[in-house]
Amino acid sequence: IKAADIIALLSESEASNNTIKEAGYFEKPVAICKGVGDFDDYIEHKISGIFLSKEKPVNEFVSYIQGLYKNPSPYTEMGKSLKQKVVENFDIHFVGLEYEKLQKKLLNK
Repeated sequence: IKAADIIALLSESEASNNTIKEAGYFEKPVAICKGVGDFDDYIEHKISGIFLSKEKPVNEFVSYIQGLYKNPSPYTEMGKSLKQKVVENFDIHFVGLEYEKLQKKLLNK
């Protein structure tokens, strides 16, 4: 993943995919299908990743690859944004704090 320029996951069905989170850790841009797994919860199109259609993702993906090699700057920013989203949503420190808040609420009832 660290050596890649972009990570593509063209699945039509997923749960919560760790490959995309790992790509975020390495600040890599990702291309994934919209409406699959939990991607819509933490990825924003052209901000922290690229959403492709499930029906015909390959042609769309090819155009994004061409864009990446013509102008890599927006893709670099997408990778950085994805890392921020992944850390905010999945880093054990932040998840642990949310569990503590929930536990305190439950104990106060």
